[in-house]
Amino acid sequence: MTLTMEYSEPEEVPAKPAKKTVFANTEHWVTEWLLPHYRSNPKAVRWDPQWWRHEEVGAVLEAMWGSWESARRTKDATVMLEWFRDVFYP
Repeated sequence: MTLTMEYSEPEEVPAKPAKKTVFANTEHWVTEWLLPHYRSNPKAVRWDPQWWRHEEVGAVLEAMWGSWESARRTKDATVMLEWFRDVFYP
């Protein structure tokens, strides 16, 4: 008895169109949106102008930007309020 296995190519799944973002990347979001909205006591908190050199900062800011873009797309205004409460203000 001989077993034969048939192999078929998987069907191509059409790629979903990328969702349009307001900002092209994290750096653009940080400089154009985050920093103008971040008004903290400059004596208590210093912003490193070369923030992108800190890997952990870049990872957190990228997550913040992604979650901001996602929150702004929803029609439910409470989602953006939750973003401010849970992400921006802490």
